Amino acid sequence: MEAHVTDDCQDLAALNEGDRDAGRRIYDRHATLIFSICRSAIPSRSIDDAEEAAQETFLRAFRERADVTDCRGFRAWICGIARFVCSERRAAWLRRKRDPETGMQNEIRRAPELPSTVLERRESSALLTAAIEALPHDERLALHLFYIERDPVEAAKRALGISRPTFYRLVAKARDFLAVRLATEGTQR
Repeated sequence: MEAHVTDDCQDLAALNEGDRDAGRRIYDRHATLIFSICRSAIPSRSIDDAEEAAQETFLRAFRERADVTDCRGFRAWICGIARFVCSERRAAWLRRKRDPETGMQNEIRRAPELPSTVLERRESSALLTAAIEALPHDERLALHLFYIERDPVEAAKRALGISRPTFYRLVAKARDFLAVRLATEGTQR
């Protein structure tokens, strides 16, 4: 059995008996993975929105932990909650986008940009987003960890259970893929 599975089982039991540190250990063990899922799943791709979605995920998970029937499946269960939270946020984002009156209430109003700048930025962003989403899951997560985490190797060990060389191999492979994909897309335009 993998270490995080054993740790999850022990910490869930301890949490149910009132050990608050067990909740912190669960959070520390899974926060990087949950944040990465949220960062890639919410439309805005902003760090603040991803952090809020990750926090909401853990709040729901701790509130609903009695629903976990097999502690060995905790990681998959909490990832499912993260995907659900992000789908709710995506639906809310789409509603705001369709109804600009209510959507603009919470957004900062910025000075208008030149149309060509806006269009170029949107096209570049869309190309990069599509290329990142085309990456295999482990490569995409490794890339997110590399650019987001303070200690990406340690985060990759916790989230993916991989060694330092494997982590850097995944990052290099992801970068190579993105370079080829973006160069190909750029020449086709």
